[in-house]
Amino acid sequence: MFSRISLFFLGGLVTTVALGSIVIAQTAIDKREALRAYALTHDGNAGSGSCVFVDCGSMVAGQTAGCVTCHSRKANDDGGKLGPSLFGVGSRLTREQIIDQVLSPHKNKNPMGVAVEFKTGRLQSFRLLAESRELLSVRDLDTGERNVLHVAELERYRRTPLMPEGLADKMTPRQFADLVAYLVSLKK
Repeated sequence: MFSRISLFFLGGLVTTVALGSIVIAQTAIDKREALRAYALTHDGNAGSGSCVFVDCGSMVAGQTAGCVTCHSRKANDDGGKLGPSLFGVGSRLTREQIIDQVLSPHKNKNPMGVAVEFKTGRLQSFRLLAESRELLSVRDLDTGERNVLHVAELERYRRTPLMPEGLADKMTPRQFADLVAYLVSLKK
């Protein structure tokens, strides 16, 4: 009979089962704090970070492409289908702010999504571009098309963050520091 069994999970997380009790060696929050600390104390390589920006999806389960899937890096662009353009982000935000926005997207003010229930019962999510009492200006998440929704024609809606949690969880500390270095280098 085994008194201790170790199970290895993707992303370097290890769970040890000992005599019926489970001890988690590293949680997602611990991982994010470790990434944050590393990126604050290591400069990273912007050239390598550009590669992470384009293909971090190979490291993130369920994603087929990297940050570039949602974000543009061009001037005079309002972003990809979902996220805003990151052109000039290195001029607008400090290194620490960039780190925090990537690791804790639920704290980001923009962009916001909106989950809509139409009076027909159909449910759909959009990127919220602008909001008034009467109208929601949105971008369709599938097609990228802009639409205006009349609030009176909706059963209900609620604002939601668009950027999912945990996108950096599968990155190594070096990959994350490189991504941060790249984002910091995107200056006007």
